Amino acid sequence: MKYLTIIQARSSSSRLPRKSLMPIAGIPLAHLCAIRAKNDFSRLIVATSNDASDDDLAEMLLEAGVEVFRGSLTNVLSRFIDIVDSHMLADEDSIIRLTGDNPIVDGEFLEMLKTAWEKLGLDYLSGQPVDMSNSNWPYGLSAEFVKVGLLRDGYLRDKSDSNLEHVTTYARVNAKNKAFGDQVTNLTFRKKYFLTIDTAEDYKRVSEVFEKNLPSASFSLILDSVEG
Repeated sequence: MKYLTIIQARSSSSRLPRKSLMPIAGIPLAHLCAIRAKNDFSRLIVATSNDASDDDLAEMLLEAGVEVFRGSLTNVLSRFIDIVDSHMLADEDSIIRLTGDNPIVDGEFLEMLKTAWEKLGLDYLSGQPVDMSNSNWPYGLSAEFVKVGLLRDGYLRDKSDSNLEHVTTYARVNAKNKAFGDQVTNLTFRKKYFLTIDTAEDYKRVSEVFEKNLPSASFSLILDSVEG
């Protein structure tokens, strides 16, 4: 079974435009996410759009040595399908979906999920609880594992805006064997922290957290810093 990590990122966020290029610990956000998500078991690609608004983002990543794919701005799922097809992945291969506004995710967290993914023989795994509103799980500590065949099936069967934009809507509902982060890890948190970046306030908060740590620090060390 092959693994492929795909980070979706764009520059045209309505709440915080060009956030993917904003520096955290001196590194543009999308590049930082790629650095931290790198692991030994999976190839990594950043999937952005072929819109002119993402030219600077693509150029920055390529200059940094990060593999980039460019596709539809609005049909994000089609970017994923084009990538898996171009890499000739089989239905039993696995995609790890990440977003370019969650820099806390790292290889340690992905290894933890991969262990559960393989042990349980899952078709879909979310790195978050089912019900985030009733959990102290940090916003931003998020990743999804999905079988390529299930992703392809969703692309053929579900043309809703939600599935095309959020990529895994169909897979999350229709997977026969699925699990969620609080079910497959022993992670506990004393209170809820918001470590995703959607607004200028988020950016300031997360920047301060990372300034206390090296950008390559493990997610657990960063959470210790936040909670301390």
